[in-house]
Amino acid sequence: MKPLKRWLTLRRPIDRIKDFDEIYTPLSIDELKPLLGKCINCSESFCSKNMYVNNSFIGCPLEVDINKIISLLKYDLVDEAYKELIKNNPFPEITERICKGYCEYSCINSKENNPIEIKNILRTLADYGLDKYEIEKPSFRSNKKVSIIGSGASGLACANYLIDKGYNVTVYEKEKEAGGTLFYGISNMRLDKKIVNKRIEILKKKGVNFLLDTEVTRVISPMDVLKESDALVIASGVVKRRFVCKGMGLKNVMYATDYLKKVTNNILTTGKSNILENKSVLILGSGDTTDDVISYAIRENAKMVATVDHKNMPPLKRTTSWPMPDDSINNNEAVLDARSKMGMDPRSFNMTIREINGEVSVDSVKICQVKWVDNKPVLMEHDQIFPIDVVIVSIGNIGFEEDLINYFDIDIVNKLVDENHHKNSKNVFICGEALINNGITAFAIKDGIKCAKEVEEYLEA
Repeated sequence: MKPLKRWLTLRRPIDRIKDFDEIYTPLSIDELKPLLGKCINCSESFCSKNMYVNNSFIGCPLEVDINKIISLLKYDLVDEAYKELIKNNPFPEITERICKGYCEYSCINSKENNPIEIKNILRTLADYGLDKYEIEKPSFRSNKKVSIIGSGASGLACANYLIDKGYNVTVYEKEKEAGGTLFYGISNMRLDKKIVNKRIEILKKKGVNFLLDTEVTRVISPMDVLKESDALVIASGVVKRRFVCKGMGLKNVMYATDYLKKVTNNILTTGKSNILENKSVLILGSGDTTDDVISYAIRENAKMVATVDHKNMPPLKRTTSWPMPDDSINNNEAVLDARSKMGMDPRSFNMTIREINGEVSVDSVKICQVKWVDNKPVLMEHDQIFPIDVVIVSIGNIGFEEDLINYFDIDIVNKLVDENHHKNSKNVFICGEALINNGITAFAIKDGIKCAKEVEEYLEA
C-alpha cells in the first residue's frame, strides 16, 4: 500500500527547505469542506478510539470525538465543533501539528488508502479557535496552591486543568522559555514557536504563574517549593540517554536535544542558523527527533547528511493491515527534504558507530554492522571509516533527572508504588514523560490531565 496522502496542505520540499517556517500551508474553514465529504460518519468510529490491536495503538489517545466534530463542520457549526474539540484536548493547535496521526491510519477509508485528512481538519479548526476565543477565567479562586516542576506538554496540561478548577498554580521551568520539548525539542517547521507562545500566554491570562530560568534543585530548593505548596507535581520530562564510545568528548560531537535547542535559539534571535553549514554530518539514531535534526541540517546547508541506526530496516512494503499504523519505511517529510537537497535517502540501518576519531574535532568515524541474534544486537568485526565533520547523537531519552530522584526518593525501578499511579508521597505527584516515557505528546497531555484530577481529589479529600 502507498503511504498516507497528507500532501494537500504541505509545502513542496524544494520550496520549504529554503526557510525555517512551518511546512504546512494554512487552510481556511471554508477550504475544509472538500475534505469533510469523505467522512461516512461510521457508527463505530475507530478514529476516536483509544485502544490497542496486536500491541499497536489505534485511534486517538485523547479520545476526541472526530465523527461528531466533522458532522458539526458539515452543517457549518464551527464554534460548536471547536468546543467539542477542546473537551478532551486542551492544546489541539499543538497536537494536530506533531501527532503521529493514528486517527488517520484507523480511518475506515484507509482500507482503500484514501483516509480523511483528519489532522488537517482539526489543525485548521484548532487555529480558528485559538485566534477567536477570549480567555475564560475561573469564577472562583481557591486558597490552595499547586506547584508544577516542568512546563512541557504534561506540565502545561496539568496546570491548565487545575487553574480552570480555581487552584493557584505556579510552574517552575529551568529554561528561559516555557514549553519544554514543545519549544526546544521539536523543529520550528513542525511546530512554530509562535503557536507554543500563544498557548503559554493564554495560560498566563488564566492565572498560571510561570517562573522561568528557575531550576528546582539548583536555583531554588525543592524543600522551599514543597513547603509553600499544598501539592507538588513533578513534570520534568526526560533526560537524554548517554552514548558511550571513544571520541565522545571531541569538539563537534553533540546530542540531538542540544543541537535542536541551539538552532531554535538562533532562529528566534536572528531568523536563521548556520551551525552545520558546509559540514558533513552523521546522525546516530532514528525517530522523530532524528527527523527534526535532518530537516534542520538540510536548511543549514550541510554538505552531507546521513544517519545510522542499529535497528533492522523496516519493511519496504506495509505488512500491517487496517486499522494498525503503516510499518513500512515510507517517506516522511524529513526524508523528502533530504532527497530534494541531496538526491538520496539519508538513512542506513543495521549499523552503528564503534568509535569517533580526531585530535580536537571530529575528522572521521568508525562504523560497524549490527546483526540481531535472539533479539540482541551483536557488533560485527569488519569496520569502515568515513570522513565526518559533525556527529549528532539521537538515541532517545530516559526518565527522571538524578537530583529529583534523590531528593524526592523516587523509586527508579517501579517509579511509583501508589495505587493511583501518580503519587510518590503524601502530596508529591509525578506525570508525563518522566513517568510514561513513550515520546508521544498526546499521551503526555492525557497523563497530565489524569494527574491533575488525582491532585484535585487529594486536595478536596
